[in-house]
Amino acid sequence: MSDYKEYIPQLRQMLLSGTDENITLALAIAESMNLVDDIMLPFRKFWKIYSETRKSDRFIMSKLGNMHYLKLEGKKLKTIPEAVFMLPKLNYLLLGNNELETIPAEIANLSNLVDLDLRYNRFTNFPKQIFALKNLKKLVLLGNEIDVLLNEISELKKLEHLHLAYNYIETLPNSLTQISNLCTLNVNDNEIINFPTEIAQMPSLHVIFVENNKLNNIPKVSINLRDLNIASNRFAKTPDALLHENKLNKLDISFNPGFVWNLNKVKISKLIHFAFEKTVVNRFNAISNLKLIKFYGERNLLVKVFSKCKWPEHFVHFLSGMKVSIFVYDEYADCEDGWWIGHPDEDYYKQVEDYYGFRKEDLIEERFVRNERLNCVRA
Repeated sequence: MSDYKEYIPQLRQMLLSGTDENITLALAIAESMNLVDDIMLPFRKFWKIYSETRKSDRFIMSKLGNMHYLKLEGKKLKTIPEAVFMLPKLNYLLLGNNELETIPAEIANLSNLVDLDLRYNRFTNFPKQIFALKNLKKLVLLGNEIDVLLNEISELKKLEHLHLAYNYIETLPNSLTQISNLCTLNVNDNEIINFPTEIAQMPSLHVIFVENNKLNNIPKVSINLRDLNIASNRFAKTPDALLHENKLNKLDISFNPGFVWNLNKVKISKLIHFAFEKTVVNRFNAISNLKLIKFYGERNLLVKVFSKCKWPEHFVHFLSGMKVSIFVYDEYADCEDGWWIGHPDEDYYKQVEDYYGFRKEDLIEERFVRNERLNCVRA
């Protein structure tokens, strides 16, 4: 019987083919060799983690053999189950909210993996084993304790989305520029002091999130960048990124109260969404497409430009003809400090529902009741 052990890998491969014929044949051969338990042990252990429903060996293998998407979030895993590395067709692997500290080298077996989510685990070092996943397009490592982003990240040539928020990363390696497909870089809530010019000007990047770091400047960005979040940093002047021609659609400079932002010279003519909460802004360049503004009056010089009795005519004139379809000015403030002007469009309601779960009808009713109670201005 000991001689039969060498057939275990081949029989497992037959089981994972996903076809009824191969599963039936493999189980029959394994039974004749008294190897069923040896072959099925890792898969049974995995199924116990994956599902509380007890199923036959045949059922388990029929499911695993065709599995493209695997979600094992919040399972308190300290290691990744052995069976995971045997799934030949796996494209998406979600392992967030576990207790993982390392990644086994066997992850290289998942050659078809395009999306790996390891958020909120216990990694203190960047897991090098991931670099073997040459087809990976999305990598999520937010909410760990990583302090160094390795130069070898450039080995992930097909990477498109990199999410590293809520770590302790201090520098971004220039090797990121070698990832020609990278379009989203999220490094919110880290310890970054300098943002490399070479990365900021990567033509592939469409989204840069670098909120809540230690930046005192951000260099000129690529003309292809569409979404820039630089909230909660340490700027002492208007960042260079805003003083050069750009085509930003979304910009967030909130919670940067260290100086007065004079936006009369910034080149943001394509802006659609703009957030500057708790940031002192005293001038605007014309932004013809602006849809949404949010800010708080007690920290913003714009409030002093117009009086309540002449609202909203003075404000609209102040914005140099800006076509505002939505204007939100501290909707939760007292009436003398806040107004809601305009009617939110469907995109606004969908975004709020996606993020917070509030239905459109509830939002409209809440806004109506609030404005009636405060006797606020409504357009």
